[in-house]
Amino acid sequence: TTTKNGEEYVGGAFGKLENNCKLSNIDTIINLTAKKICGGVIGSIKEYSSANNLSSEGKVTGETIVGGIAGEIYGNNKKEDKPDSYSCFVSKTEVTATNGNAGGIVSEISENMSLSDCVNYGTVLGMNIGGIASSIGVFGKNALWKTITLSKCENHGELKSTDKIKAYRSGGIAANLRMQNTIKDCYSDANATAKQECGGIVGYNDRGYIENCYAIGELKTEYYDSKVGGISGMFFAPTGPTSSKEYSTIKNCFITNDTKFSFKGKPSEKKNPTNKCCSEEPTYKESYSNLQRFNSVSDVKLDSSWNPEIWTITQG
Repeated sequence: TTTKNGEEYVGGAFGKLENNCKLSNIDTIINLTAKKICGGVIGSIKEYSSANNLSSEGKVTGETIVGGIAGEIYGNNKKEDKPDSYSCFVSKTEVTATNGNAGGIVSEISENMSLSDCVNYGTVLGMNIGGIASSIGVFGKNALWKTITLSKCENHGELKSTDKIKAYRSGGIAANLRMQNTIKDCYSDANATAKQECGGIVGYNDRGYIENCYAIGELKTEYYDSKVGGISGMFFAPTGPTSSKEYSTIKNCFITNDTKFSFKGKPSEKKNPTNKCCSEEPTYKESYSNLQRFNSVSDVKLDSSWNPEIWTITQG
């Protein structure tokens, strides 16, 4: 086990890399403490770079921007260029952000990039927490829209909240999905807790796109009028079509009766129906389609409306 301490840009193997860097086949066993932008393998990697086959186990602790593999990953900043590619990350790392964002794989991802085939097993603790990422799409002066795809990822790590470190927003895959970026072909079977917004896949879907995903786990919120949904906790969508089509979208996703909901206080059916994929039904019908609830995962393959080419599920 390697022990590391530092201020920012701290990683189990590298602190910060950018501009045409390539990482592959790196495994770390780490006990790392830093102030911010830290990860089990690397603190930050940016711009026309790539990485694959990275793994980490141990503990990573910081104030914010903390990830099991990386603190932050930023793709290239030209939408017309090929997205930077990141794939095959596995984390068994306990991730803690004492005052900010944390992700089981990476805390923040932004710009023109793809992240795929990742698995998280480690617990995640922080204010805005996701099983794979805290934030997909980071607002900024020149931030790109509709350039990030997160696909074929799974989360098994619990998203925790304690009296000392309260989770305000949590999602089985991501706490925040923004700026018309995409999550597809992902699932989470982890329990998640949050004070405000909690979702089986995404805590707060702010004009993002979720497709072919499912979630199974217990979703806990602090208050009965908090936003909780089997797929998405908070769901941003306008009341009608917009010229730029900047609305949240959820398609072909499901939950089961194994997806549990619990509140402190008395639930309000009007404010928070506990049997749906979203905390509130979107008013713009183009925003969602084929959202279903099954008795169990094994029932999915028996339903004629479900495409087995997306998910093939077997018992045992």
